[in-house]
Amino acid sequence: MRRDLERRLQRLESAGAGSSALEIWVAHRDGTLCGPHGERVTREDFDRRQTGRPGMIVISATDALL
Repeated sequence: MRRDLERRLQRLESAGAGSSALEIWVAHRDGTLCGPHGERVTREDFDRRQTGRPGMIVISATDALL
């Protein structure tokens, strides 16, 4: 998971995206994701709403604690 995160961050950096373009979402075991502003949605809702938006990173709740 950490390598995947590093790879995604490198893609953002090479694309020239600013820090405001990055959103980190945390995936929970119950199938929901928690956004940077505390919103909680299902994975299906997330996929539907985020399609085509650059700078979306999803990490597990365990990795979020690191």
